[in-house]
Amino acid sequence: MSCISGIQVQYSTFDVQINSDLQFSVNGRILDEPWRRPFRSEKLYVSRESWLFAVVQAPGVRVLYDFHGRVYIRLDPSFRGRVYTVFHHASYVLRPD
Repeated sequence: MSCISGIQVQYSTFDVQINSDLQFSVNGRILDEPWRRPFRSEKLYVSRESWLFAVVQAPGVRVLYDFHGRVYIRLDPSFRGRVYTVFHHASYVLRPD
């Protein structure tokens, strides 16, 4: 059992929220069928990649969420010393300096 009900990723001007009920939103706009129509911009990609994972990807950043409380974060070495995390109400916030 997990106490995590979703994740929030903030990157640049984007605020992505994905909850364990499979609801995806970017800057408050709910994404319908993110597995068929992912969110794409020059700086951000948000999708449900499979039945197992949601992905939030930006230049040098990849976040996978498995809807059951596990979050996998991969950062390019260029982010060393420029990223911090906040664990508050089971949300994760990533912000570059």
